[in-house]
Amino acid sequence: MKESLRLRLDQMVDRYEEVTALLSDPSIISDNNKFRELSVEHSDLMDITTLWQNYVRAETDQADAEAMLADASDPDMKR
Repeated sequence: MKESLRLRLDQMVDRYEEVTALLSDPSIISDNNKFRELSVEHSDLMDITTLWQNYVRAETDQADAEAMLADASDPDMKR
């Protein structure tokens, strides 16, 4: 995957977390228009954020499993 795409997805996750925090801010809650706008943005970012975090977790799990396999002293593990 291109590094520029990874960077963009990481930025979207950061924005999602920022919007999540903003939605609990009393000044935002009292501003109906701003709250609605941020709620829509939050909804738009939620699916991509969840998918990206799952993908990164799967990459990490795969790398860990490959490292365990490479370090395995048990010959049955190397099949």
